[in-house]
Amino acid sequence: MNWDNDRVPVEVDDVSVTLIGNEPLVLQNLGNAIQSLRLDAHLELRGGTLSILGDLDVQAGRRLNIVGENSILSSDRATLNGVDILVSAGGNAHFGSSDAVNTNGDMLWQASGVGSVLSLPHLTSIQNGTELGQDFRFKALDGGRIQLPQIDHIVEPLRGNSNGRSIAFEARGPGSTIDLSLLSSFEDLHAGGLGDGYQDKSPQYSELVVADGGTIQLGQLRSARGVAISLDGTLDVSTLEELIDGHLNIHSAVAFSRLSTIDGSDLDLHVAGVTLPVLTTATNGWLKTNGNAVDLSTLTNINGRDLYVSGGIQVDLPQITEVVNTDGDMLWQTSGVGSVLSLPHLTSFQNGTELGQDFRFKALEGGRIQLSQIDHIVEPLRGNSNGRSIAFEARGPGSTIDLSLLSSFEDLHAGGLGDGYQDKSPQYSELVVADGGTIQLGQLRSARGVAISLDGTLDVSTLE
Repeated sequence: MNWDNDRVPVEVDDVSVTLIGNEPLVLQNLGNAIQSLRLDAHLELRGGTLSILGDLDVQAGRRLNIVGENSILSSDRATLNGVDILVSAGGNAHFGSSDAVNTNGDMLWQASGVGSVLSLPHLTSIQNGTELGQDFRFKALDGGRIQLPQIDHIVEPLRGNSNGRSIAFEARGPGSTIDLSLLSSFEDLHAGGLGDGYQDKSPQYSELVVADGGTIQLGQLRSARGVAISLDGTLDVSTLEELIDGHLNIHSAVAFSRLSTIDGSDLDLHVAGVTLPVLTTATNGWLKTNGNAVDLSTLTNINGRDLYVSGGIQVDLPQITEVVNTDGDMLWQTSGVGSVLSLPHLTSFQNGTELGQDFRFKALEGGRIQLSQIDHIVEPLRGNSNGRSIAFEARGPGSTIDLSLLSSFEDLHAGGLGDGYQDKSPQYSELVVADGGTIQLGQLRSARGVAISLDGTLDVSTLE
């Protein structure tokens, strides 16, 4: 690098650097302090210290790369909007910025390797961009650390084209840490899917990911909306009170000590030891146990919630007395010997009122569903009843659905087999036993609009 006046700048100098193209400005073995730096170039610092006493202003779309354990870049007043920051191999970067905005496509702040630290102790606000597919990602990898201790509230808003957008935090590997210890709420107002929503222009969750023993330091988080939480490390969710329109992917035993409400959010359990001691509402979305026992006895509302019980465990829901399908098709399924879904006090359930809504109960491969207090089932004429049905299926030896108190089953707009959704036609409700399955009846006297398919055990001796 050839400096003006053939001298290295010093602490009283204001420095401006512009480079055309993608070749970085490489600085090595520095020990410099300068007054300010205006940078329209990629910067790679390899060894030494560069201290900027005043303003650091980096052009959007540029990258700061701090490499090596003796590399330190610092500025108390930095403008980093749209700038990627990569700290690796023990490097350190310290910025006094109070806000950061993604103004240039995807934006990445990353610390990788033991001893690598990206510190923004005064940052209080981060904002993603407003274009299709923009992501603002924070990654601590292989022992790296990112310090954001003053971030209180994060919002991915509805401005612009919010499809495929996200704000994501990932700590992967032992010692990898992201400090979000002040964060109280995290909202993605247009979330809706895992993966890269950019490709199909669909909504995408924002994320909190700890993997392979990483840590995201929380401690104040009360509310998450539109956030996918993937947990295989350390993530303090003990203060979380509600999760709306999100996703929980749990691989580590964890206590959700204050979580009372899950709405529109999926819960995927891959480990035993997850506790939910005050959870009362789990509406819409789905729950998969994957063979891991979990106590859900505090639940009082599961309207619209799909339930999948497998792996030989039993899920008891003793406080559920009524259920309404509020979210498209709804499925309760048990699969595998010893897998049991028990609702001993459920006396009423209702399907939804929209075209094509189904409420299905499936006991497969030896699974059991216990609905021993259901007396009367009606698929009414409300709303658009075409393509709607309530269906019970027990398939395979030992597969059992207990409807031993059921006396009448009526579908008032039935009329066809198959999926009536496609041609918007009436559709039968169903009682299906197949391959040696069992539906326990004993009181059924009346059936209307119901297709009965019998290749197993179904007591129809009382049917009039």
